[in-house]
Amino acid sequence: MKRQSISLTLTISFGFLLCVLLGLGWLGLSRMGHIDADLEDLVTKRWAKVQFCLVALSYSNLNNQITMEIFLLDNSDQIPSLLKSRAENTDKISALVRGIEELGVKPGKERELLDALVAARKRYIASYLQALHLLIDD
Repeated sequence: MKRQSISLTLTISFGFLLCVLLGLGWLGLSRMGHIDADLEDLVTKRWAKVQFCLVALSYSNLNNQITMEIFLLDNSDQIPSLLKSRAENTDKISALVRGIEELGVKPGKERELLDALVAARKRYIASYLQALHLLIDD
């Protein structure tokens, strides 16, 4: 009888340990899945912000080239089409900046940098519009 009692106790203990091991394994894998999903979401959002920034930068560089062409052109007939292209690019940049804000900007350093960019961009747009006005109208 004692031998059956020991084997029954060992079987129950082994079963309990196996259940605990399987439960903890499932819990760990479940938590790892949640962490992986959160990390993927974070990386996807950041990558979208990076892509928006790169596209906005390319439009900004294109606008800089157009501005230099306007200042260096001998033929003033091309100026209206260049100004139209520049205005379209500026609108696209504004839409991209709004897109970055819609993706969500973290408070703190990221918000400060975006606010500084928007403020510097407003000053830049005002200054190049004034320079173009002086060039074209005066």
